[in-house]
Amino acid sequence: ELGTDSDSIDDADVFLLPVMQGDVLVLGSDGLFDNCYHDEIAEIVASADRSDARVHDEIVSTLVKRAREHAVDRSYESPFAVAANEAAGLEKPWWERVQNGQTRKYMGGKMDDIIVLVYMVL
Repeated sequence: ELGTDSDSIDDADVFLLPVMQGDVLVLGSDGLFDNCYHDEIAEIVASADRSDARVHDEIVSTLVKRAREHAVDRSYESPFAVAANEAAGLEKPWWERVQNGQTRKYMGGKMDDIIVLVYMVL
């Protein structure tokens, strides 16, 4: 995001992870990770046909499609919805929320850019 209030390059998280031949790295924007759980992403990667030379394209396409489906689904309890409800204290039982005047929980995905990169370690 451009502008004076946006994060700088110094705010980025940097990870050094050992990898092995055959590992699949999935990198994505919040449009992916706010709408898809890690387990769901892992299932999509694991179910891909690794004998196909273009398997990374299949994984990217499937992940983008799934994230988009979740983003527009107002009844889906997305990772974003869970985090928003926890931040607002809405994970409490309904009777406690009613006592505090908090009757509605956030549901649905989060519309956002969806960027997915998949790397296969050779």
